[in-house]
Amino acid sequence: MQRPSGLHLPSMLVFVIFGLVFAFLATAALGLLVVGSVMAIAGRLTTENALPLFMFGWMAVLLSLLLLPSVTLSLLRLIDGQSRLCGTSGRIFRLPRPLLLASLLMVLWPLLVWLTGQLAQNIGTTAWFSGLIFPPLQILAILMPLWWYIEIGRRKLSTSSPQRTWSILGVSLVITPLFIIIAEILLIGGLVVVWAMWMVNQPGLSQDLNRLANRLMITQPNPEAVLRAIRPFLQSPLVIYGILALTSGLVPILEELLKPLALWTLPHKLTPALGFDAGILSGAGFALVESLGQLSTPVGESWAALIVGRAGTGLLHIVTCGLVGWGLACAWRERAYLKLAGAFIAAAGLHGIWNIFGLLMGLGSVLNLGKMDVLPPVFSQLGSAAPVALGVLTVILLAILFTMNMHLRMSKMADV
Repeated sequence: MQRPSGLHLPSMLVFVIFGLVFAFLATAALGLLVVGSVMAIAGRLTTENALPLFMFGWMAVLLSLLLLPSVTLSLLRLIDGQSRLCGTSGRIFRLPRPLLLASLLMVLWPLLVWLTGQLAQNIGTTAWFSGLIFPPLQILAILMPLWWYIEIGRRKLSTSSPQRTWSILGVSLVITPLFIIIAEILLIGGLVVVWAMWMVNQPGLSQDLNRLANRLMITQPNPEAVLRAIRPFLQSPLVIYGILALTSGLVPILEELLKPLALWTLPHKLTPALGFDAGILSGAGFALVESLGQLSTPVGESWAALIVGRAGTGLLHIVTCGLVGWGLACAWRERAYLKLAGAFIAAAGLHGIWNIFGLLMGLGSVLNLGKMDVLPPVFSQLGSAAPVALGVLTVILLAILFTMNMHLRMSKMADV
């Protein structure tokens, strides 16, 4: 059979972009781990300084490995224009019975979290040992629930080809977080400009902020000292309402708009099952990068609680992005724009509710909302109930994931 002329442009773009990122990450991983090990063995790094260095090195290892299948399959597609090599090699990157394997690992996940949590509390003075052991265990603790969620959502569904699957994941790992960071910086920057224009007409507040800035300049870089300096300002009702509006309103809307970025590169004839599949992959990639960034340094006794919290946040990102992906496919294929609107409202609403409880729980421990007479008592009550509320939300999100998978498997469109 004659090979068609011309290059497959999407494969070329994926190969060039992800290939460059892969080369950068692999080089960075090698450099960070080798240099960190040599300096730690020589005694020129303390454990406290070594762990972030090693963590970034292991993060680069993980991300480069996750990009490798997409780079390889895209190259094979360029070599063989009819995708025979790509299709054959794609089986290499598929595990047999992935849901069973992911479920078995999840049975071991609590033990892994406990053991790694003990290590986080008792990291010794041997910098190279702690740097080489703790970061891989932390990465595994982040990865295992995300993989389980993906396999639950994809179970027995019509899914994308291996090349498309790994490319979607690559976009969500490399491109989507960058777009979201830029968008959030622009959003916050715009809000700061508006706030500064309003503050000009508030001379009393302007003087307070100047005193706060001067105090922070002379305060040593101690988190406790900084918190004591800014706590009176954070206890302002206007500031608290503004933070709630930003983190529980604008940020969820922005993230749910941008997380399914990879779907816009796909053919607009996706079935709802393929849209849901692409959505959960996109959400998982974003959740992984976000969790790696937030846990790039060890946090001692609170490590296990943060890992469990990140597992819940990962489920949130996967479910909400899956809903939006399903809605986009319904809109493109069936012109069912109401389904898209409902899916987006549900996704942004779930995201906003999650952020409200998470934020109030954090503010409750930092600001002691229960003793602030200027705020309604409901804020303190919601903050106290936040752990239970987040647990209930996690169960609801799992139920949505199971229900969507069952609905799509029963639907005729899942077999198209």
